[in-house]
Amino acid sequence: MSQVVDKWVEKCINLPQIGEMTHTERMRKAFELEDPDMVPVAIETDEWQIIYAGYDFYETWDDVDKVTDAVLKTWHDLRQDVIWPYFCPSHVLDPLLTPEQRKSCYDLRDGKSYVVFREVTKSLDEMIKVYESKPWQKYGLGRLATHYLPHFDHMLEFQKKMNNTVPTILGIPNPSNLAEWAVGVENFLRWTVSEPKSKVHYYLELVTEYLLGSLEACRPYAEAGIEFICVFGGARTWGPRQFEEFGIYDRIFAEKCASIFKYPFHHICGHNLPYAMEMLASMPYAGVQYDEPMKQLGWSWAQWCEWVARLNKGIACVMNAPTTQALAYKDAEYNRTMIKEFIEHTTPHTTAVIMPGCEISVGTPLENVKAAIEATRKYGKYPECKTAAEQIWTEESFQESRKKLTKNLPQWALHYRKNPRTLK
Repeated sequence: MSQVVDKWVEKCINLPQIGEMTHTERMRKAFELEDPDMVPVAIETDEWQIIYAGYDFYETWDDVDKVTDAVLKTWHDLRQDVIWPYFCPSHVLDPLLTPEQRKSCYDLRDGKSYVVFREVTKSLDEMIKVYESKPWQKYGLGRLATHYLPHFDHMLEFQKKMNNTVPTILGIPNPSNLAEWAVGVENFLRWTVSEPKSKVHYYLELVTEYLLGSLEACRPYAEAGIEFICVFGGARTWGPRQFEEFGIYDRIFAEKCASIFKYPFHHICGHNLPYAMEMLASMPYAGVQYDEPMKQLGWSWAQWCEWVARLNKGIACVMNAPTTQALAYKDAEYNRTMIKEFIEHTTPHTTAVIMPGCEISVGTPLENVKAAIEATRKYGKYPECKTAAEQIWTEESFQESRKKLTKNLPQWALHYRKNPRTLK
């Protein structure tokens, strides 16, 4: 029982319903590839919530109740269709560190800027030794156990006391994400070229084994009512060669995740390759959250959004808009247009959820966040949104583009050309 949770349940339990569905019903419909009453909003508010609620990261570093207070205040004020628990780099890295390393790994800076961290190491051999030594067994999980999990338990408590009308999102990295994130993306990418393939495979096997164990440890949350899990993906700068050689580990993880949670979705940041979109469409995810296209394509925003939607027709819900950068630095009207185009070029082909390509910056203006939510409610009404805009691609031109851009998927990817959840 939590007093801070009870305080917010009292404030939220009688809030008027938005639209014809509860937040949970709306999200479930989208992930089942059925039309909801309107496009759901799931902007990843993450660390932004702490600053929005009037706290700083020094205040909340060891105070779980203040973190929970910030997150629930944010949900109460904005009424998104999901609750994003607070996430900090320490929640992922602490299990890989010794107690001494934990003390010096993170920099809270001025308390109001994004919490930064130092790479665990820049040596592949040293990183392999970390996983072989299993520090999480010797020293415990650190802030994952003392900060994130108690806070997440608060969110689950709130969800239940709200009669499951709003879902809480659990987050977990996949193998490529953790493999590159903990050491620096540029370092890991260099290893895929400079180090023996057998050594890189061994490293990824260790990471995958660790994360499969983490997924199994999350099973009680699925049994307790957590349906949606965000898989933070890596491979942001991989080319086809890396996907073919090392992509199998993300696939293994995706299968395990889909066997435990009802609605897993994959989150990929950065300038995305069409090839990466093809890879994700081959995996058993109920949703695919993506970002901007590679600039070399020369495609408009609407053209890119429609291409990804056509690719995922009958396979997965797609999630985007606006970009994280636009939400932080462009005006409200610019963001409304991005959301409108994403919705109107996605919903004719598959269901949509509003979720920018990455967690929003702590400096993102409140008026832009509100404008994004309002624009979704305005332009995302079903069934009108499905016929609001003339489409850019024809089926013929779309299929022709795939032949040019995404040919030669590795054999291990072809099994899931359609999501097994949707196969009857």
